[in-house]
Amino acid sequence: MTRETFLDKLAEQLGWYGADRGIFCHREDCFYVKDTFGGVTARDRPVRSIYIYGFYTVAVSQAILNIPTLYNDGNLDTSKWSINKSFVQPIGYMFPTVSGIFASRALPNDETTNGNVLFIGLGGGTLNNLLTAGFPNINVTSVDNNPVMKRLAVELFDNVENEKNHIVIGDGVEFMKNETKRGAQYDAIIGDVCYNNGDKPNICPIDLFLNDDVIEIYKKLLKPTGFLAHNVVAKGEIEMQDEIIQNILKLHMKHFGEENCVMHKCHSIRNFVLMCRSIGFPSKDDYRRVEEAFADRFEYTIVENEQ
Repeated sequence: MTRETFLDKLAEQLGWYGADRGIFCHREDCFYVKDTFGGVTARDRPVRSIYIYGFYTVAVSQAILNIPTLYNDGNLDTSKWSINKSFVQPIGYMFPTVSGIFASRALPNDETTNGNVLFIGLGGGTLNNLLTAGFPNINVTSVDNNPVMKRLAVELFDNVENEKNHIVIGDGVEFMKNETKRGAQYDAIIGDVCYNNGDKPNICPIDLFLNDDVIEIYKKLLKPTGFLAHNVVAKGEIEMQDEIIQNILKLHMKHFGEENCVMHKCHSIRNFVLMCRSIGFPSKDDYRRVEEAFADRFEYTIVENEQ
């Protein structure tokens, strides 16, 4: 059959709801995974998404599925499809977070570059996949306190542990404290640590990571040229959200310097990315030039209201 016929059959099979890939729980936290057709992606890009169970309006992680090259009925089962690791999904924080590592000049935007990147919060391992596939010489360590996230990343998002890709299940702050004791240094630290129940107005980051002592640990772990990024989401009235976001920015400015932290507005919902670098950032033109080169390589379209 033709590709178009294959995609038509896939659309009919998945329907509006999509195909369940299971519910995964650890203690009180449960996550729901499904494959969908369309949505935020183009028609020919089916996507696998993780949602907090009972809260399905926003995916916490997504990845594009690779469409088989043989178009037949036997290949319509998306559970057998592989993950596209070279595509950045248009979920608010994902692109500015990972592109900032290179646009900030913390690391060269070159697939042969070496470096050390630490993720606090694994999610589905989508950004982890992007770095390990696109920059195979970068040493990536991801820390998450929920063992379910490792299971999802490995079993459903093709995350492969090896000598350059390490997944640690444990407390992120304790891990960083131990890293400082052994004198570890990172080129970038990416924080994606959020409340799963929606009870707090500051959904991301959680209170523990808004502690002065923890922010100082970030600074100690980062090289002088290192880059910090943190997913920031707030809820409530707009005025309350703005106050939370500004307070998070000011808190980090106190440690990194007023000129060395920015709050990047994403194109989706009320999602921001906090970015800090002790020596400041390149000029806007230089930053944008590297960001656009990164976007071209990983099939991402920068939306104009991202700033």
